[in-house]
Amino acid sequence: LSSGDLHTGNTYQIAGNQTGTGALASLIFSSNLRIGVGRAHGWDPVGGHMRVTRSRGFWLRTLDARPASETYAELFGSPAREWSFPPLSHMARLYPLGMEQGEELIVRAPIRVEADGSFRMNASVRDGADAFILVGSRASCHQAAQQAAQQALRELNGVKPAFALVLVDIAWQMLLKATPGAEISAIQEIIGENVPIAGGYTLGQIIPGKETSAPGFLNQHIVVVLFGEEK
Repeated sequence: LSSGDLHTGNTYQIAGNQTGTGALASLIFSSNLRIGVGRAHGWDPVGGHMRVTRSRGFWLRTLDARPASETYAELFGSPAREWSFPPLSHMARLYPLGMEQGEELIVRAPIRVEADGSFRMNASVRDGADAFILVGSRASCHQAAQQAAQQALRELNGVKPAFALVLVDIAWQMLLKATPGAEISAIQEIIGENVPIAGGYTLGQIIPGKETSAPGFLNQHIVVVLFGEEK
């Protein structure tokens, strides 16, 4: 599993007797397994639409031709310059951008706010994209955790789950700091308290693509992977 350091934007991996950063660790299962994957996010739109007017690689420079921090300052009230310093520079992770792509909502979250008011993202955002700011809540995250668990259960197609792997965006840890473990309790309400659970907080997740499409990269989501053994 990989976990992240929100302050530096690095992730760390352990595989066998090797460790690394910025790498990818993988694991292959070989058995009579059925696997169900569910995912959801607990963030909702706030404010109006805006346009990404300048971005480069992992840096989002301007929204509606203004520094990204000015747009956030106008919506949330704190002066734009304060978004470049802790705690707001890291709290920006709680307020990602949502972009509609067909029926899908693509969520892209900042890691921090730079001194010039630009946002350091951990996934690129294309110029010209229409976006809106998202905010999360405990209630919506509880609902999202249950939705992800229910989706994973459906994909097991009646097979009883024996183990659950739960990967949660680090923004959930920040948002639910006053009620640690709330997302796990929500999942247990769906799959039962006797199913073993392992997992961790990440700076994003990778999920299987639909049919022949490529795997997808997520921000701000909770991903529930259920393992069951077919008879």
